Amino acid sequence: MRTPVDASSIPHKLLLTSVGDLKIALPMEHIGEIGTLPVITPLPSLPSWIFGIVNLRGEIVSVINIADFLGVDAAYTSIGSRFVLLRSGKVGTMVLIDRMHGTVDKTVAELKLPVSLNFVKRGTEVYVRPGFMAEDQPVHVLDVEAILSSRRFLDCRQ
Repeated sequence: MRTPVDASSIPHKLLLTSVGDLKIALPMEHIGEIGTLPVITPLPSLPSWIFGIVNLRGEIVSVINIADFLGVDAAYTSIGSRFVLLRSGKVGTMVLIDRMHGTVDKTVAELKLPVSLNFVKRGTEVYVRPGFMAEDQPVHVLDVEAILSSRRFLDCRQ
């Protein structure tokens, strides 16, 4: 008889990225593509965290500033020239990043760093999972499903 596997001990692959001083881990199972940012077409009357849209091989995709979406102080962030295409089901968006630092494998049990309201604005902490420390800096894990299924995100796509 097999012993059941504890789900918290299964490692999950994460892509470590940064947006300015902000360190973010993105679950690999939600990454559709990584690349150099194509030309963005801005759209009027959208929240500041939406830069606009791009045509990615025939698919129209929104481009967002994830730091602004989370309410992170602009003094700690910058806008990179690379993107990560995040997907959950049929919904996708591009987030801009400055840098990729590689990948790590982390189990749920290793993700113990609580979400800090110094990191995100109150009300947006639901989009961030507990994180970990890397090179003496906090790294928070984005909850891609929570972001892409949120009313805040979906209402702006229409």
